[in-house]
Amino acid sequence: LHDQLGHNHTLLPHFAKYENHWFVTISNAQRTPLPDLRYLTTIYHGLDVNSMPYGEVADDYFVYFGRMVEDKGVLDAIETAKRAGVKLKLVGPHFEGEAAAAYWKEISQHIDGEQIEYLGSLGKDELFPIVSKAKAFINLINYQEAFGMVLIESMACGTPVIARRRGSIPEVIDHNGTGFVVETVDEAVEAVKNIEKISRSFCRTYTADRFGFTEYVNQYERMLEGVLAGD
Repeated sequence: LHDQLGHNHTLLPHFAKYENHWFVTISNAQRTPLPDLRYLTTIYHGLDVNSMPYGEVADDYFVYFGRMVEDKGVLDAIETAKRAGVKLKLVGPHFEGEAAAAYWKEISQHIDGEQIEYLGSLGKDELFPIVSKAKAFINLINYQEAFGMVLIESMACGTPVIARRRGSIPEVIDHNGTGFVVETVDEAVEAVKNIEKISRSFCRTYTADRFGFTEYVNQYERMLEGVLAGD
């Protein structure tokens, strides 16, 4: 399950039914809502890093990519860019439900096509070259996300991440190594100013070593070998 365990309350009875079974989580943070389940291990999502374009040198913009919803903190990313005086490209879908439409309306008021640019919802062949040339991915989420694939996708492109300390963020990002883990917009603005301190090549190698498919498969093999051995 990719979501926070227990976040969807309709699933709670199902977890209770399997309380004597072992669970493998995609982050330690994923366990927080249901701390009493039996957890075997955590294995983070994997990524084919070699399939991702690497941007050794960044262009003069930052990026947010993902859903245009309040949980994702898009307005905070926009505020960060405006206060830091940098360009921000927004990529991702927006929605028609009442709350989502209202949030999108707030976002759209800031889109000027110059400092704040909206590129729509793009396929990966169009998206990741844009991500790979960004100075950083600004990801100021407002909820306890179990795991963010966008984090490792960005770092695999060599693009550092500025992200709010929620859910699995501190487990995925190497603070001061592959980006900055922040709490507030003020801290995010400071992170933008210091982004040149982050090594893009380290972002790439860190992601390959920790989240690459080889390590991903190896962890599952070690876990299954341990189960079969009765460890």
